[in-house]
Amino acid sequence: IKCVFGETSSNEKLMVKLQEACQAIDHEIIIGGALFADSMGDEGTPEGTYQGMMDFNRNTISSKLQ
Repeated sequence: IKCVFGETSSNEKLMVKLQEACQAIDHEIIIGGALFADSMGDEGTPEGTYQGMMDFNRNTISSKLQ
């Protein structure tokens, strides 16, 4: 595993703890950012639509895995 992604409504501290645990066993991971999974973005934003949410997730994932 090279990269992990959280969810927009989850606590980022958990991702940092995961990263630290991996570092403790000499495995580096990147925190790729937060994705929309349980909900869309705020109303009136691009992420507030299904297509905008999917575009955001796709762009976030692809930019970190290149």
